[in-house]
Amino acid sequence: MFIDPAVNLVVFKIQSDEGAETFLKEVETQATDGIQQAWNELSAENSLTTTDIVAIFSEWSASDQDVEFLKTVFAGVEFSYRFERPENEGDWDAAFAEATQALVEDSERETEEGPADEPTSDSQEPTLLPVLRNDDEMMSEIGLHQSIGAGLSIALANVKFTPRGTIGIDYLMAANVEDSEDARDDLFVTAFNNLAGALQIQVKESDKGDSLVVVSHPLDHGASALCLPDLYENAKTWLDSEELFVGIPDPGTLLILRGDSPEIERLTKSVISSEYWGSVALTPAVFKLTEDGLERVATRETAAE
Repeated sequence: MFIDPAVNLVVFKIQSDEGAETFLKEVETQATDGIQQAWNELSAENSLTTTDIVAIFSEWSASDQDVEFLKTVFAGVEFSYRFERPENEGDWDAAFAEATQALVEDSERETEEGPADEPTSDSQEPTLLPVLRNDDEMMSEIGLHQSIGAGLSIALANVKFTPRGTIGIDYLMAANVEDSEDARDDLFVTAFNNLAGALQIQVKESDKGDSLVVVSHPLDHGASALCLPDLYENAKTWLDSEELFVGIPDPGTLLILRGDSPEIERLTKSVISSEYWGSVALTPAVFKLTEDGLERVATRETAAE
């Protein structure tokens, strides 16, 4: 198992009459043209052309520069990744620490269970879901993306458990989807229905007698419920309040209180001290939710202390 997160692994997949074949290159993770570097080296060494490539995987998401390269050179080619590049250069240490932990856990599982096989036809099929994220220009340019306000957006992705028990996220690229408004609307409707159909809703009572709604999902994307068109109407009924207070400590959890709850201060402190630094670019934050929409109230600092 490769453990150094400062080295990015970029995999190019080709499909020929002889079957599928993959080629791997190592580049510096923080290089802003790392994927382009990997392709330049690989194509020179193996006499490959862009038309040979059917899919590209990178351990780390593409930089803005590499996004432009992929859009220009590999338009229509499936691109996926595991770890999210930090938005700010000063956040690389935290991102590397998170990635190292995940890679070490994978290595430990391989030691205990043996190397994981490629998924088979008996493996869990991926589920199309809306993934809640910080609103960012890169995903809006290349992914199936909708802004929901207050600095948040959703991107459609196929989500499933990997053979090692982690959550795998394969974002849908706009270039790989039929370019029609109806087709894309259908995908969003399907994703919303998939999410809503498996949500787990719990109502917990605090020691002050106040109700806290906890929304979760088996694939660890409970926070994405914030994008559902009927969430506000349902939640205001659950809590009998027109104004709601919402906390997102991580992508897996959505916390909802009445807008006048005595627990708001405690929830805010808990959320903005969250230690989530995972692969989904979603900064823990709290919001007001009313019939007029979302209003951001507080956000955790973007760099780890």
